[in-house]
Amino acid sequence: MMGKQLLIIFGILTVFACNSTRGVYMSDDAKAVSLQHKKIAILPPKTLISSREYLSPYQLSNEQFALSQRVSQSLHSHLLRRKSKGYLNAEILDEATTTAILQQYQYPQNPMTPEQLADVLQVDAIISTELLVNRPLTHFQVAVMDSVGRRRAILEEGNITMNLYDKSTNKSIWSFTTSYQSGINGAPSQQISALLYKGCKRMPYGNK
Repeated sequence: MMGKQLLIIFGILTVFACNSTRGVYMSDDAKAVSLQHKKIAILPPKTLISSREYLSPYQLSNEQFALSQRVSQSLHSHLLRRKSKGYLNAEILDEATTTAILQQYQYPQNPMTPEQLADVLQVDAIISTELLVNRPLTHFQVAVMDSVGRRRAILEEGNITMNLYDKSTNKSIWSFTTSYQSGINGAPSQQISALLYKGCKRMPYGNK
């Protein structure tokens, strides 16, 4: 039952994503405002996995949590890399500190606005990320395909959305939307990491 509900939810979100403008949005004041950022935080990424292969609620929860952690680690790594190259001057709140503060306020179980999150984290800006993953085939379906079918099969596809919220203006000043597909020889984790780095490069910080 839960699997069917997730498929329905993913279908709705995918339709919305497909009808959205893909690429980069940047407000007119994004570059000027971002120069004032002294400290930024990365929220734990929101992940939703829809799979034709049966996953128990426990397995699904664990997979989504693990994926969220990998995405968070990639973002921290990419932004620190950008900072080391001089494109980003703001301090990046470390992952452990962010997690500890959010747990103290029981987030995300206790919903909070971006402004409230910036206040409790004591940062000037917040980066939020959402990753919607769909695995349209079961292992059995792939196993019974011929070699041509296997080569053409899409085993995983996803939509990634990144958003940069600025506390001083209380609005989103930048967003990045992209998608990926992975086949039999694909490496989804590497694709996701590469796309996250592409998004980081397109932020108003240096924008190179």
